[in-house]
Amino acid sequence: MASKKPNQNEGGLQLGAGCLALFALPFAGFGLMVAWWYVSAISTWLDAQQWDETTAVIESVDLKVKRDSDSTSYRVVASYEYTYKGRRLHGDRVGVFTGSDNIGRYHHRMHSRLQEAMRRERPTPCYVDPDNPERALLDRSMRLGMLAMYTPFATLFTGVGVGLLAYGLPMAGRERAALRLAKLHPDEPWRQRPAWQGESIAHNNAAKAWGLTAAAAWALAFTLPSAWIAWQVDDGGTAPRIVIAAMTAIALAVAGVAAFEQWRTLRYGTSRLRLATMPGVIGGKLTGVAVIPTQVKPAEGFRVRLLCQEKRNVKRSGKSQTKTITLWQDERLVLHTLDTGEPRSTAVPVDFTIPSDAHATELTGRTKLTWRLLISAKAAGPDYRAEWETPVFLTEDSRDGVIAELPTAHAPDTPQPEVPLAKLARHDGIRVQESVGRLEVGVPPLRGGKLALPLMVFGLITAGSAYWLYTEAQWIFVVVFSPIAAICILSAVGVLLGSSRLTISGDDWTARSGWYGLRRARRMRVGDIKAIRLRTSFRASSDNGETYHTQHVLADLRSGGKATLVTGVRNPRLADLLRAELTRRAGLEQPVRDQRPLDSSGWTDALDLPADDHAS
Repeated sequence: MASKKPNQNEGGLQLGAGCLALFALPFAGFGLMVAWWYVSAISTWLDAQQWDETTAVIESVDLKVKRDSDSTSYRVVASYEYTYKGRRLHGDRVGVFTGSDNIGRYHHRMHSRLQEAMRRERPTPCYVDPDNPERALLDRSMRLGMLAMYTPFATLFTGVGVGLLAYGLPMAGRERAALRLAKLHPDEPWRQRPAWQGESIAHNNAAKAWGLTAAAAWALAFTLPSAWIAWQVDDGGTAPRIVIAAMTAIALAVAGVAAFEQWRTLRYGTSRLRLATMPGVIGGKLTGVAVIPTQVKPAEGFRVRLLCQEKRNVKRSGKSQTKTITLWQDERLVLHTLDTGEPRSTAVPVDFTIPSDAHATELTGRTKLTWRLLISAKAAGPDYRAEWETPVFLTEDSRDGVIAELPTAHAPDTPQPEVPLAKLARHDGIRVQESVGRLEVGVPPLRGGKLALPLMVFGLITAGSAYWLYTEAQWIFVVVFSPIAAICILSAVGVLLGSSRLTISGDDWTARSGWYGLRRARRMRVGDIKAIRLRTSFRASSDNGETYHTQHVLADLRSGGKATLVTGVRNPRLADLLRAELTRRAGLEQPVRDQRPLDSSGWTDALDLPADDHAS
């Protein structure tokens, strides 16, 4: 059964790249404009510290007020006469920053000061550029409030705009190549992508690493000078310093992540996926080998996942949003790799059965449907992670009635995982103690640092911004920012303090969960439990396709209520195993993921690998 539908759409592809460019240009343009203002202001401030001081006579002064529907901004304007080395000159620049704004009371204070000097006919200090005496100003102090406003705008807006352009322009080139391939292979959509033309599909982490490096360098180029100036300037207030310090901390964190990704790239290089079935077959198999150009021997094996994901454009409250939905997924634990014949490489076998009712790859229109293969493994230093977008279509080899079976937990014919439950739990920071007729599962607090830290940092930045806006009497923004800050900070505290303890002794179950020190006990017997299930409270996808979960194991009670048994499980496989073990102890049956090691027979012939298939 061959697919006859071409998979590319010329108008849709060109429209996608064009819309992305149009969306990016305003961000990049505004950000670059603010960046120019930022650089000009700092350059003027640094130069003015070396200028010669003289006196000026104020000829006129005024406070310009500009009102619109959202805010009111101010600008103090003045003209003055000064004498420098015997020359009588005229100037009109007041401070380092030009233009109108409503940050603080600077313009009001300068207007009052200059107006008083003009009224009393009293000379006021003036600073003159010795290399260009016609260039002068009346105030050479740095306004930290303006610096704190320019820093995030110059960093974020330019970063977003230039980043989207850097992503969109190559995408347009790939789309043009895809259009040419679509005309050459109208009935074979799996040959219409440039990445699918060779004998293998490459995963290269270098693009992500260098993208993060460029973002970190750009952010540090603005935040570090701002931090240095905030350290040098005596006045300016506390709130601007908080904003500048927070932005600098974020930039340094991005730099740390970039360095880590560079380390990952240097360590693992470019992994390649060699498919024995090209394309993957709906109602058939997706089989192949992922070749890593270095030796990787994880103690817990490789986690291999295949996901079918759909991106939909949906409207919520009148706004269009893109939502990613996982339509189908399967997972394997690979404990034995293959021998590639090369001493410094690793070959991870891939074998999935794709059901007949699955959806084919679709890359056009409002809906984008992709199949993603993800391989990860825990290692000393950076963990191994790789992701490929794989072609899956209806072909002549497709069969009806194919399903992907999931075995029953602890079925007699299902081998147990080689990694014990207690050891796997320990890697997730959870304590499991088993004995005859007794089981204890303890989840301590302070495990969610990776999630709590960004929440806390964002909450503190938002709180600092709200305080600053409060001092500037910007009440609308205070009302908006304050609850956001409170939610983020409380969520971070909840993630850090969240804990649970489950004790099973015979038929008696006692579950305690909640914030550490405030946990409530829930007692039940086996006969009270109707089902054991998982609930996901947090899910996020990284840009390499990896999905992070925080799951909780719950018990549905026959009385209609529910009880939380285990909280904060981050490893999906551990969550499945915990659910299976608790299901068994409750005398129930519950399907779990198939965690059996893969049978590597057949890969050597399909992929021309050496006959010895066990490399580790």
